[in-house]
Amino acid sequence: MCCEHIIKAFDADKACIQSNSLRADESGNKFRIEIPDGSTEQFCCIHVDHKEKKKVGLIAEGSKKKCDYWFRRCLSKNNHSEHNYFVELKGSDLKQAFLQIIETIAQARDKEIAVPKKSITGVIVLGKTKAPKASTRRQSLTNDFESHHGVRLFIEKKEFVLTIKPV
Repeated sequence: MCCEHIIKAFDADKACIQSNSLRADESGNKFRIEIPDGSTEQFCCIHVDHKEKKKVGLIAEGSKKKCDYWFRRCLSKNNHSEHNYFVELKGSDLKQAFLQIIETIAQARDKEIAVPKKSITGVIVLGKTKAPKASTRRQSLTNDFESHHGVRLFIEKKEFVLTIKPV
């Protein structure tokens, strides 16, 4: 599995990782990865945020900010690089969700896990707040993310489906 070194680096319980899980759902907010039929793509889903109700997470309760999930598209024969999807399923605070993703990326790098900018996509799914397409705050966060942290930041309301193109 392509994420075992992440679990070791964080000294986390293996129960926080799921092989080939392509979805996350919390409090009505949903994220899903859609792959082509017959695809042999491999993913792992890491539950990052350690909350009492979940009991297991990559990063312990009480530590720095962290996003909810980290999906990793694993290396394959045809795909020569891994890709990382940092996902925050948030009620309403867009800025806080942004910071949680950024901090999780920083913590991974602090543990010497390779997460180059070109391999990072951020996803924020808001539940209680409208996610207007053209808001100044949204555009500012998207520009900041794409300039300094990753290749793309998606901000959606209630549900986001990421369609993976075949390699």
